[in-house]
Amino acid sequence: MPLMTKTWNLGVTVPFRNSIGLAIGDANNHYVRYASGPILDRSMQEPHFCASCCVIPEGDISRMWYLSCTGWSKDETGKPRHHYHIKYAESEDGIHWARNGLIAIDYANTDEYAISRPSVIRDTDCWKMWYSFRGESYRIGYAESEDGRSWIRHDDIVGIDVSETGWDSEMIEYPFVFDHKGERYMLYNGNDYGKMGFGIAVLTY
Repeated sequence: MPLMTKTWNLGVTVPFRNSIGLAIGDANNHYVRYASGPILDRSMQEPHFCASCCVIPEGDISRMWYLSCTGWSKDETGKPRHHYHIKYAESEDGIHWARNGLIAIDYANTDEYAISRPSVIRDTDCWKMWYSFRGESYRIGYAESEDGRSWIRHDDIVGIDVSETGWDSEMIEYPFVFDHKGERYMLYNGNDYGKMGFGIAVLTY
């Protein structure tokens, strides 16, 4: 049973660089790192970093949607600001991945600079993805796809937003969506990247 992990490396000219690792588990959920280094890291085409992936095996291939950093800038205070969106990759063995630069979820406008944490489910009618996107503060977005590669954003029908008060009144982010006993649930973080708490939501129709 494979498990994808994220590695965090401190930088010099920028605060950090991430990469994606792999751990292999047994029937007792005991996991061991596959290798001492990452299976996805910076490359000539993606020179900054990658992270926060969602992997789904399908037939003879595995599909991956992952965060890809497109560059750095400076915010209003002069601090480094990362810019990243979500790209797509495929693999025949779950270890060696073909990255062709295919963008799954791109920036909606110039105010957005962080799109992350894809959570993908294949329903009978289409592929569905939930993710974080950020301009002024994080919100949760939603997109659909017929083939898992080309996506259309439908953030307006995601069905969840910040609360009027409390631990998730300023920002919501990092969704993980799963089905259990006929219901669809979402785990997500609240204010200050989850420092104020995290919660669970149930999809209603």
